[in-house]
Amino acid sequence: MSTVGRGQRRTRIIVGAGTAAVTLLALAGCTPGTDGDSGGDGNVTIEFAQWWEPELPDGEFRALIDQFEEANPDI
Repeated sequence: MSTVGRGQRRTRIIVGAGTAAVTLLALAGCTPGTDGDSGGDGNVTIEFAQWWEPELPDGEFRALIDQFEEANPDI
C-alpha cells in the first residue's frame, strides 16, 4: 500500500472516530435527567445565564421576564 493510501485510511479513521464521538455526545445530551427531580407537580424551572450585558434600557429586561412569567405561570 502506498503512503497516500495509508494517509487516506488514517484520515477516514480519524474522521469516523470524531463523528462517532460527536454523535455520542449529542445523544447523551438528549437523555432524561436522573437527579430524581421528576415530582410531576407541573412546575418547570428555567435557569437563565448570560455572559453579556443586554443592550436594553434599564428595567426593560426585568419587564420582559415579568411578561413571560405572567403568560407562563407554571414556569
